[in-house]
Amino acid sequence: KVGGAQVLNLGKANYCVYFKGVVHELMHSLGFQHQQSASNRDDYVKIVWENIEKGKEYNFDKYDNSMITDLGVPYDYNSVTHYAADVFTSNGNDTIVPLEEGAVIYNDGHLSRGDMEKLNIMYSCNYIFV
Repeated sequence: KVGGAQVLNLGKANYCVYFKGVVHELMHSLGFQHQQSASNRDDYVKIVWENIEKGKEYNFDKYDNSMITDLGVPYDYNSVTHYAADVFTSNGNDTIVPLEEGAVIYNDGHLSRGDMEKLNIMYSCNYIFV
């Protein structure tokens, strides 16, 4: 956070802190928002509002480019900042459905290639991917 502290929520009482959650929150501290909140998300995923737990709808807000930028990197279903397909489900069914045929929303807690590309662009790093 420019000019101040950055608070990271790494867990609540009675819950474990997982590696994936820590990496996800670190990405927020580095300036990144949720992938599925990008302004162009409706081109890549469908939010199934009727499957979302009441009171959790705000987690699926979409933001304009002043809040979230893709930095020229394509939408990333595998980003550590992308919510799982069934996050905040009220009925066991998916809340986020990929529109691209064959696409799967998945991240094992490691930075995706897209995450690394965005970090390199944002922080002017010249790392070359092979």
